Amino acid sequence: MLTTTTTIATTTQQQEGEKTYIIKPLTEEYVQQAAVLAATCIANDEPLCSTSGLTPPEMFYFCEYYARIAARDNLGVVAVDKKSNMVIAAIICEDYVKGTLEGCPEIIEHYFGEGKGGFQNVLNLLDILHEDYWKGRDEEKKALFQPENIGQILHIYIGIAYPFARRGGVSSELTKYLLRNVRERGYKMAFTESTSAFSQGLRRKFGFETKTSVTYSDPTIQERFPFTKSVPEPHKTCNFMWNTDLNNTAMLNNE
Repeated sequence: MLTTTTTIATTTQQQEGEKTYIIKPLTEEYVQQAAVLAATCIANDEPLCSTSGLTPPEMFYFCEYYARIAARDNLGVVAVDKKSNMVIAAIICEDYVKGTLEGCPEIIEHYFGEGKGGFQNVLNLLDILHEDYWKGRDEEKKALFQPENIGQILHIYIGIAYPFARRGGVSSELTKYLLRNVRERGYKMAFTESTSAFSQGLRRKFGFETKTSVTYSDPTIQERFPFTKSVPEPHKTCNFMWNTDLNNTAMLNNE
């Protein structure tokens, strides 16, 4: 999951416990706002994209593409400011099996190819997590990616919040709302590619465990992906994190 990392003080109302936002499903009404939020925050704050020098306009196509998929399949959630109706935080997801079977030719055409660099390199690094996870499990992988398994595994793509909305508990609230919702619809597992120390800590609270990882300081990784040399502290790894039993996740069962 591409997740922003910078944290600042929240508003007085949030610190005192009075919520200034409401949590809602990501619908078509909020797709554009969610995409602008994601593109802006990922380019500025997410460890891999920010150190790659990516800009919000470069990230927008990706963010809008997956925000529309999340809205289509009811697999996203937003925090909306009560007064302005502004989206201040969001989680954008897809169905893992459905997304794999559908493919993403538009994303490949837009970001991959000679001279496109930038985000292509970030996606290639994330692919290492998937390759390592499925290594030696070809039959299991083949059996998973069948139409009858749609609606089983959630892929959390993006989790973001504007700086003024961070550290007020909104990320945890969004995560709980989302995972409870998909669990009620039959989803059994969820996973994410977690690139920052913040997102990794948050996911662990919700029962996610690291299955494979890439270490930013690894000389082999730095040679192939030079931008990882500039990833700031405290971010040390990119983790492939799974919750393999949403039904028995303590944080989701607590009020």
